[in-house]
Amino acid sequence: MSKSEKWQYTGEYLQACNCDWGCPCNVGARPTMGFCEGGFAVNVTSGKHDSTKLDGVRFAIFAKWPGQIHEGGGTAGIWIDEKATKGQKDALVRIITGKAGGLPYSIIAATVERWLEPRLVPFQWKFDGVHSSFKAGQAVHATLEPIRNPVSGEESRASISLPDGFIFKEGEIASLRAFAVFDEGIKYAYPGKNAHVAIVNHSS
Repeated sequence: MSKSEKWQYTGEYLQACNCDWGCPCNVGARPTMGFCEGGFAVNVTSGKHDSTKLDGVRFAIFAKWPGQIHEGGGTAGIWIDEKATKGQKDALVRIITGKAGGLPYSIIAATVERWLEPRLVPFQWKFDGVHSSFKAGQAVHATLEPIRNPVSGEESRASISLPDGFIFKEGEIASLRAFAVFDEGIKYAYPGKNAHVAIVNHSS
């Protein structure tokens, strides 16, 4: 990271993973299955990297870790909206891989052992609370739905507050009607598992 390298964005955020609703990783506990497979997608509503504007760019980062994320050994992939310019793509790759510093990526990148080649793909995006969805090419997709009371079957609302969170501070908890990642080096599917919806502010 150069001393002059500055970046910041505000964006709509959708997270999906293999944990049960709420995700124990949010509070430092072990993942539900003992390992983590998941990630998030962002629609940048406003932002920039140095002089490069990032407004309107969409991207996803999904990964797999053999244990808790902080234990490392992760394999991660990056999918960027094909409408992004070369400058925007290059900026996002630097940001996401931690080379531009800042949070949350300097922390996430330190846990990744292998980065897959970034993909430029068509990106579909719907941001509507627990009814949100996105699709990044043919490789990654997630469709959210409300969590439901296990007795009555009625929709149930829940949120999570993380005052010290470095990815998001306040978010809604959702279930995954559909969720899969299928690309070189990363293949999994976890319908019915955990999702979060938030507005995020990330920066160097």
